[in-house]
Amino acid sequence: MAAKYCEPCIARGKTPTAYQWCTECEEALCSECTEAHKVQKMSRSHHLVDIEALEKLKKNRRDNSSRLELEETKIRKEIAKAKENVMKRYEFLEKSLLKQLTELKDKDITGMKHQEKDIGELVTSIKDQKEALDFIKDHGSDKQAFISIHSSKPILDDIEKKVKQMTDSFVNTSLMFVKSVKDNLADLGSIQLKKTPCFVSMVPKKQRQSQVPVVSKRHITSLTHLYDIDMKEKLRAVTAIPGTTTAVMFCRYQPYIQLIDIDRQQIIKQVEVKQGECYGVDATKDNIYIGSKGKIYVLDLRGNFVRTIHLKNVDHYVNYISVCSNGNICYSYNNEVQCITSVGEPVFSYTSPDLQDARGIQIDDAGNIYVLGRDSQNIHILTSSGTRVDILSPDNLYKPLTFHYNKKLSKVYIANNDGGKISVFKTK
Repeated sequence: MAAKYCEPCIARGKTPTAYQWCTECEEALCSECTEAHKVQKMSRSHHLVDIEALEKLKKNRRDNSSRLELEETKIRKEIAKAKENVMKRYEFLEKSLLKQLTELKDKDITGMKHQEKDIGELVTSIKDQKEALDFIKDHGSDKQAFISIHSSKPILDDIEKKVKQMTDSFVNTSLMFVKSVKDNLADLGSIQLKKTPCFVSMVPKKQRQSQVPVVSKRHITSLTHLYDIDMKEKLRAVTAIPGTTTAVMFCRYQPYIQLIDIDRQQIIKQVEVKQGECYGVDATKDNIYIGSKGKIYVLDLRGNFVRTIHLKNVDHYVNYISVCSNGNICYSYNNEVQCITSVGEPVFSYTSPDLQDARGIQIDDAGNIYVLGRDSQNIHILTSSGTRVDILSPDNLYKPLTFHYNKKLSKVYIANNDGGKISVFKTK
């Protein structure tokens, strides 16, 4: 770029300081040469630039580069500090979760050890009673044996009662991590203890001696398509109140339900649900259950509000619900099935790559849970504890929404093609 001295003057043996730079001649000029440059015909249109300004610009760029280097170093340190703080926060949250995990595990294991101790004491009592009876049987008279058996009966009855209470109350437990729905540093999630029935049954002696045969309950193993019923309008969700001729139908996006007399095919009553919009419905012999956003409303059979079940970590609408005989509630959302207690505590969660867009849910008398997959076009069959038993993929199943079966479980009625028709299937 510009030289320190005037270049034309240097050619004449002089060294005056240059103040201007000619962009066309690419020469540095002193003040005297600058004036001459401006009046000469061949150079009067040339562009002259103040060398001092260029030097200031050059210095500005150099200073700016140096400042950026320093700022980079400073910001790197700030990022490292921020990372350190984030890691410390995550470590704190991790320690809190691990502490919660250990406490839940230890508490549950302690409880199970107490249960084991109680079981051991019952086993010892039974052995003691057996040994006493065996001794009298081998060494005593018949009268002594009769008296001993009679006197031990209350003890054995009490033991049987305690065993029955244990089998009814014991549950299998499992720990699960529920990730926070919000991605922030305030909360990573929570540890929850999931409880399911232990399925160890005990039938009292008197019941075993009964002459009434026990009928084993089955689940549906296959479906055969019989015929279709075209619908003029797409079917809305409807459920019947058990033991009555009344059905309950909801109008989606509207805060009310309709009670319908099935025999007369008339609307008996329209009930406003002041608590919120209605998105799913089911009924038992005692209550009506309405799915809404993040909660389930419980009404009596006349439509009066009873209570609200708040769902933990759920902010979506509950569209398809079904109530189990033990009071647990199953509902579907996206690609999963959730089961909760009557107060909203988690029982189990079911997902599968083969279940896509879970919709309608039905529960049979044996407690088997049937779940429709709209996009997967199949039916998943689960036990009451959420274990998969089977998957049915019958022909003529296309975008199913909801379904019902008859009392004998011999026919299934499925709202096919997004509710555009009812497909009737025979079961096996």
